[in-house]
Amino acid sequence: MRYFHQRIIIALVTFFLLFPVFSAITSAEQQTLHFSIVVSQEPECSVINSITDIGDIYETLIDGTDYKKTRINFDLTCKQVLINSFKMTLFWPSSAIMDGKSVVLTSIPNLGLAIYNENKPLNNNATINFTYGNQPPVLFAVPIKPSGVSLQRNGTFNGTVVMSIDYQ
Repeated sequence: MRYFHQRIIIALVTFFLLFPVFSAITSAEQQTLHFSIVVSQEPECSVINSITDIGDIYETLIDGTDYKKTRINFDLTCKQVLINSFKMTLFWPSSAIMDGKSVVLTSIPNLGLAIYNENKPLNNNATINFTYGNQPPVLFAVPIKPSGVSLQRNGTFNGTVVMSIDYQ
Protein backbone atom coordinates (compact mmCIF):
# COMPACT_ATOMS: atom_id res chain seq x y z
CA MET A 1 0.00 0.00 0.00
CA ARG A 2 2.81 2.35 0.89
CA TYR A 3 4.42 1.71 -2.50
CA PHE A 4 1.12 2.60 -4.20
CA HIS A 5 0.97 6.00 -2.40
CA GLN A 6 4.54 6.80 -3.36
CA ARG A 7 3.68 6.21 -7.03
CA ILE A 8 0.65 8.52 -6.81
CA ILE A 9 2.72 11.25 -5.17
CA ILE A 10 5.43 10.93 -7.83
CA ALA A 11 2.80 11.08 -10.58
CA LEU A 12 1.19 14.21 -9.08
CA VAL A 13 4.53 15.96 -8.60
CA THR A 14 5.47 15.13 -12.19
CA PHE A 15 2.12 16.44 -13.46
CA PHE A 16 2.45 19.77 -11.62
CA LEU A 17 6.05 20.21 -12.72
CA LEU A 18 5.05 19.66 -16.35
CA PHE A 19 1.77 21.61 -16.18
CA PRO A 20 3.37 24.90 -17.31
CA VAL A 21 4.77 23.09 -20.35
CA PHE A 22 1.35 21.63 -21.23
CA SER A 23 -0.35 24.99 -20.83
CA ALA A 24 2.27 26.66 -23.02
CA ILE A 25 1.67 24.07 -25.71
CA THR A 26 -2.09 24.45 -25.60
CA SER A 27 -1.95 28.24 -25.65
CA ALA A 28 0.64 28.45 -28.43
CA GLU A 29 -0.23 30.53 -31.48
CA GLN A 30 -1.59 28.50 -34.37
CA GLN A 31 0.24 28.63 -37.67
CA THR A 32 -1.05 27.71 -41.10
CA LEU A 33 1.14 25.44 -43.17
CA HIS A 34 1.11 25.80 -46.95
CA PHE A 35 1.93 22.88 -49.22
CA SER A 36 2.83 22.91 -52.87
CA ILE A 37 2.13 19.61 -54.59
CA VAL A 38 2.72 18.73 -58.22
CA VAL A 39 0.58 15.88 -59.51
CA SER A 40 1.98 14.46 -62.71
CA GLN A 41 0.68 11.92 -65.13
CA GLU A 42 2.68 9.21 -66.78
CA PRO A 43 4.72 10.47 -69.72
CA GLU A 44 2.95 10.66 -73.06
CA CYS A 45 5.04 8.28 -75.17
CA SER A 46 4.70 6.60 -78.53
CA VAL A 47 6.42 3.42 -79.64
CA ILE A 48 6.68 3.11 -83.41
CA ASN A 49 8.43 0.78 -85.86
CA SER A 50 8.07 -2.06 -83.38
CA ILE A 51 7.51 -5.06 -85.66
CA THR A 52 10.42 -7.49 -85.53
CA ASP A 53 11.01 -9.98 -88.34
CA ILE A 54 12.98 -12.98 -87.12
CA GLY A 55 13.09 -14.57 -90.57
CA ASP A 56 13.28 -18.27 -91.38
CA ILE A 57 13.89 -20.60 -88.45
CA TYR A 58 15.28 -24.12 -88.65
CA GLU A 59 13.77 -26.14 -85.84
CA THR A 60 16.85 -28.30 -85.26
CA LEU A 61 18.99 -25.21 -84.60
CA ILE A 62 16.73 -23.63 -81.97
CA ASP A 63 18.75 -23.41 -78.75
CA GLY A 64 16.87 -20.69 -76.84
CA THR A 65 20.04 -18.68 -76.35
CA ASP A 66 21.85 -17.56 -79.48
CA TYR A 67 20.22 -19.00 -82.58
CA LYS A 68 18.33 -16.27 -84.44
CA LYS A 69 18.81 -13.79 -81.59
CA THR A 70 17.11 -10.80 -83.21
CA ARG A 71 17.14 -7.22 -82.01
CA ILE A 72 13.69 -5.82 -81.27
CA ASN A 73 13.76 -2.48 -83.05
CA PHE A 74 11.53 0.33 -81.86
CA ASP A 75 11.52 4.11 -81.74
CA LEU A 76 10.44 5.74 -78.49
CA THR A 77 9.18 9.33 -78.58
CA CYS A 78 7.83 11.11 -75.50
CA LYS A 79 6.24 14.55 -75.03
CA GLN A 80 6.15 16.83 -72.00
CA VAL A 81 8.82 14.92 -70.10
CA LEU A 82 9.11 16.08 -66.47
CA ILE A 83 12.13 13.96 -65.54
CA ASN A 84 14.37 11.69 -67.62
CA SER A 85 14.31 8.74 -65.20
CA PHE A 86 12.03 6.24 -66.91
CA LYS A 87 11.10 2.62 -66.44
CA MET A 88 9.95 0.23 -69.12
CA THR A 89 7.73 -2.68 -68.15
CA LEU A 90 7.40 -5.60 -70.54
CA PHE A 91 4.38 -7.87 -70.28
CA TRP A 92 3.46 -10.80 -72.48
CA PRO A 93 -0.22 -11.78 -72.22
CA SER A 94 0.44 -15.34 -73.42
CA SER A 95 3.35 -16.76 -71.49
CA ALA A 96 4.89 -20.02 -70.41
CA ILE A 97 8.09 -21.39 -68.92
CA MET A 98 10.30 -23.29 -71.37
CA ASP A 99 13.66 -24.68 -70.33
CA GLY A 100 13.56 -22.48 -67.23
CA LYS A 101 12.88 -19.24 -69.12
CA SER A 102 9.75 -17.12 -69.14
CA VAL A 103 8.72 -16.92 -72.80
CA VAL A 104 6.20 -15.26 -75.06
CA LEU A 105 3.94 -17.93 -76.52
CA THR A 106 3.57 -17.71 -80.27
CA SER A 107 0.86 -18.82 -82.65
CA ILE A 108 2.80 -22.07 -83.28
CA PRO A 109 2.32 -24.54 -80.40
CA ASN A 110 5.54 -25.23 -78.42
CA LEU A 111 7.36 -22.29 -80.02
CA GLY A 112 8.13 -19.36 -77.77
CA LEU A 113 10.26 -16.26 -77.78
CA ALA A 114 12.63 -15.54 -74.91
CA ILE A 115 13.03 -11.79 -74.43
CA TYR A 116 16.46 -10.44 -73.49
CA ASN A 117 17.74 -7.07 -72.30
CA GLU A 118 21.22 -7.18 -73.84
CA ASN A 119 22.33 -10.68 -72.73
CA LYS A 120 20.03 -11.02 -69.71
CA PRO A 121 16.85 -13.08 -70.14
CA LEU A 122 13.77 -11.27 -68.86
CA ASN A 123 10.77 -12.59 -66.98
CA ASN A 124 7.20 -11.62 -67.75
CA ASN A 125 6.43 -8.20 -66.18
CA ALA A 126 10.13 -7.28 -66.14
CA THR A 127 10.95 -3.65 -65.38
CA ILE A 128 14.00 -1.94 -66.88
CA ASN A 129 15.13 1.46 -65.60
CA PHE A 130 16.69 3.81 -68.15
CA THR A 131 17.34 7.48 -68.86
CA TYR A 132 15.15 8.99 -71.56
CA GLY A 133 17.21 10.83 -74.14
CA ASN A 134 19.98 8.24 -74.01
CA GLN A 135 19.74 4.96 -75.87
CA PRO A 136 16.64 3.04 -74.74
CA PRO A 137 17.05 -0.55 -73.52
CA VAL A 138 18.44 -2.92 -76.15
CA LEU A 139 15.99 -5.80 -76.42
CA PHE A 140 16.27 -9.11 -78.26
CA ALA A 141 13.91 -11.96 -79.10
CA VAL A 142 15.24 -15.52 -79.26
CA PRO A 143 13.21 -18.51 -80.52
CA ILE A 144 12.88 -21.29 -77.95
CA LYS A 145 11.06 -24.61 -77.70
CA PRO A 146 10.94 -27.26 -74.99
CA SER A 147 13.87 -29.69 -75.13
CA GLY A 148 13.03 -32.92 -76.91
CA VAL A 149 9.78 -31.59 -78.38
CA SER A 150 9.11 -31.20 -82.09
CA LEU A 151 7.07 -28.33 -83.44
CA GLN A 152 3.67 -29.48 -84.65
CA ARG A 153 3.50 -27.25 -87.68
CA ASN A 154 5.48 -24.88 -89.87
CA GLY A 155 4.55 -21.43 -91.12
CA THR A 156 4.50 -17.85 -90.06
CA PHE A 157 4.01 -17.06 -86.40
CA ASN A 158 3.47 -14.11 -84.13
CA GLY A 159 3.71 -13.29 -80.46
CA THR A 160 2.83 -10.19 -78.47
CA VAL A 161 4.79 -8.18 -75.92
CA VAL A 162 3.16 -5.14 -74.31
CA MET A 163 5.54 -2.31 -73.46
CA SER A 164 4.58 0.40 -70.98
CA ILE A 165 6.66 3.45 -70.13
CA ASP A 166 6.43 5.36 -66.85
CA TYR A 167 8.53 7.50 -64.55
CA GLN A 168 10.74 5.65 -62.06
